Amino acid sequence: MVAKEIIKREQEFVDSAVEARESRRADRESGKYSLAGALATPIKTMAGGRLQKLKELGDKNEDVCFANVISEENERQYIGKFPIHDANSELLVSSWKSPVGRLFYRQQ
Repeated sequence: MVAKEIIKREQEFVDSAVEARESRRADRESGKYSLAGALATPIKTMAGGRLQKLKELGDKNEDVCFANVISEENERQYIGKFPIHDANSELLVSSWKSPVGRLFYRQQ
């Protein structure tokens, strides 16, 4: 029973990460975060970090994550090929190149 609950939570997380990635993809394809839009944004807004950075999102058919690590605070952190943020810019999946990704490779 406990294993089923863990699997269910894991699947819900992965589903939310896929949804966030595809939302970002749709924004990019629509031109929402185009260069023209960025140039029209006041400099202080960009300096404040509110301008969304367009990053590689990977292929639609790629897995959003391939591993996870559990921190000393008992927090699960997911690792993928590319970072994925939700609509509130919260990090859902860390890049394999990030410090979190390095933790995974050190444990191998």
